[in-house]
Amino acid sequence: MVLLLVFALALIGVLLWLMAKLRANDRALTLLAQVTRDLHASQDPRTALCEAVRTLTGAPMATLLEPVDGELVVTTVAGIDLTTARRTACGTGFHSSCLHLPIEPAGLRRTVVSAIWPNHQPAPRRVILGMLDVLTVDAALALERADLLAQLAHQAQRDGLTGLPNRRAWDDLLGQEVHRAERSNRPFTLALLDLDRFKDFNDVRGHLAGDDLLRTAADTWKGLLRSGDTLARWGGEEFAVLFPDTDLARAEFTVARLLEATPACQSFSAGVGQYHPGDTPEVLVGAVDAAMYAAKSRGRNRIVLANRQPATS
Repeated sequence: MVLLLVFALALIGVLLWLMAKLRANDRALTLLAQVTRDLHASQDPRTALCEAVRTLTGAPMATLLEPVDGELVVTTVAGIDLTTARRTACGTGFHSSCLHLPIEPAGLRRTVVSAIWPNHQPAPRRVILGMLDVLTVDAALALERADLLAQLAHQAQRDGLTGLPNRRAWDDLLGQEVHRAERSNRPFTLALLDLDRFKDFNDVRGHLAGDDLLRTAADTWKGLLRSGDTLARWGGEEFAVLFPDTDLARAEFTVARLLEATPACQSFSAGVGQYHPGDTPEVLVGAVDAAMYAAKSRGRNRIVLANRQPATS
């Protein structure tokens, strides 16, 4: 009878242990499902991945290391602010414990997410390690998807021939610059350049030569602009230049330098106009476009200023 009672108590103890184990595993799976869902839903999967690793491991900090010029470099930090991220696996300033988890999207590159503790820590439990293995597989897919979307977004904003911002990107930039000028009351100037007799150039030399002229002109002009200026392909043989914090006279001087440097003994007709408070992008572009066509009608190979009265509110 006593043996039976002991056996029953032991069995109850085992069952209670198993039930606790099952509940713990259930909580762990629920947590894994949540962090995985957050990872795929996030607009910033790199930060979401680091936060997920922190959540699963209890580490105060997690870092994402990605290859740059053959070295693993910290690109994302979650948790403790690492103000001087160096090219090292565990960061700087810690006598730490690190758990490194490799991620290899499509097997093309090696990326590592690391959980970091400032003090020595025992290895995580096996169930946590298993969850982290599942997470890194999902992370590879999420990072691949994010990089692909970023690449597509970049391509959608770039002209395929010259590599310059395209008309869509230009329109966005011009709208932003108008808003900035409204807030800061600082000038900016816009120029539109149209290569002269480009159709004749194509007819005589061929379209491949025409494409080469567009590429070479874009590279040449861009090299003469300041880092803050923006050259865009506006359409066909037309280009646009945005000169932030620049008045009309300075912009005209720079456009004259571009005209002089136009390759293949070619020229362009240009309109140049300065933003006035109250201008909309449409009003400013319309005035500069009219000046560019005036340059063409006056014989090409020249610059015409969009001299006009400031807009009234």
